Amino acid sequence: MVYCQSNLKSILALIAASFLISACGQHQSKQLTSRNATHFTLRKFDLNQRQSNGLKDWDLSSPEARYNSVAGTVRARLPEGVLYQSGSPAFSLGADFTTVVDNGKLIVLEGSVRLKRLGSSSLLIKGDRLIWRPADSTMVINQRPEAVDRDLKLVADSLTFYLDRNQLIFNGHTQLSRWENSREPTAQPDVIITARDGRWNLKSGTLSAAGPIRADYLSGRRLIASSIQGNIKLGILDLRSPVRFKLESGKGAVNGGRTRWDLTKSKLISKAPVAAYISDGELRGDGFVIDILRDTLIIPRGCRTTQPNKSLRAQRCTWNWKNSILVAEGDINPKHSDSGQSLKAKQIESGVALDRYIRSAPLEQRVQTHIRLRSGDSQDSTIGNRSPMKF
Repeated sequence: MVYCQSNLKSILALIAASFLISACGQHQSKQLTSRNATHFTLRKFDLNQRQSNGLKDWDLSSPEARYNSVAGTVRARLPEGVLYQSGSPAFSLGADFTTVVDNGKLIVLEGSVRLKRLGSSSLLIKGDRLIWRPADSTMVINQRPEAVDRDLKLVADSLTFYLDRNQLIFNGHTQLSRWENSREPTAQPDVIITARDGRWNLKSGTLSAAGPIRADYLSGRRLIASSIQGNIKLGILDLRSPVRFKLESGKGAVNGGRTRWDLTKSKLISKAPVAAYISDGELRGDGFVIDILRDTLIIPRGCRTTQPNKSLRAQRCTWNWKNSILVAEGDINPKHSDSGQSLKAKQIESGVALDRYIRSAPLEQRVQTHIRLRSGDSQDSTIGNRSPMKF
């Protein structure tokens, strides 16, 4: 970006000269003091810059400032400014103090720094210190930096904002907190994503971050991946393998490959092979859908389940980890090695309450037949010895 530089040095030189001229005619001691003075107080300080095409670039003003003629710097109190994009106001800027160095080539804002996007967006970038180089269109916040939006909050070791590209670069240890509904100061986030270096385009919503990635849910679940890339505005993030989803309270884990995380629907979707380890059982298949809100794992193709002495094959399986119910559908072939029995059916539902019973039925009739698989001399009393998953 090409800038028209404001001749701040010339302006400040005139200010300094005016102080010296006004001092003439006064007592000689006061005249000597004025000549040796290095600080001048300005009751009003305004600084602005335009681009080479004449469009506004930025404005900065303060109700009070002090000019150091030796250092060539301006120290201003309660600065406020506006940043423009294509000549239109895009961001408002504020802080407790600012220091303008080298004719405006470097501007440092300190204490309660606020950079707010104007318009319908609620995006706010803040911190304790911002280092601004207008010629490079860069702003670096390296003290307590964070960016907050309607349902997001990003905290990192440092943030670099490229105004001309609407790009926010985050470096070091990073936490991205997300609320299902609007962010509330007193409400805990529904999920906290921990990552490393990355970038976020504030206009398009594209976001990428290096790993290891860890997402901790308020419910106690945890999602792990090697990196993420997607669009936070659309609520879609792609997780690079290996991907692992750990259930709450040690109920098991799901291992898979590249996975799409649909934040708006609270679902994890993958076409890669999957292996789910659940207490004393295991589920495998081709692809999966995890419906986080409904506590279910769906294996849409080639479902295979195994437990000690038992196995089952089906076209599709649905497992609810809250009630430990497994529903298998399509060309089902369960086997029990102790009884030597097998059964082919269209649909099977099994779970804790069924113990060693299998209920099989056509899809339009959930319960039609009951089949009991015996193991040795076990009787109905064995129903009391329930395991997390039975079929």
